[in-house]
Amino acid sequence: MKRGVPPTALKARTGLLTPPGIACLARANNLADLSFSVERVRGIRTNLTRRWRARGG
Repeated sequence: MKRGVPPTALKARTGLLTPPGIACLARANNLADLSFSVERVRGIRTNLTRRWRARGG
């Protein structure tokens, strides 16, 4: 006697059945993460440049 959950359909695993709102939200979150990372790198670079210039570089 078999028990358990039947296997997931192939297309369900590829994201082809993802509702449009969910995909849009995921893209927005991804973009927000990217912009945060870019701003963080800019802040670090600016801070290092200020230190370098303060030393007389």
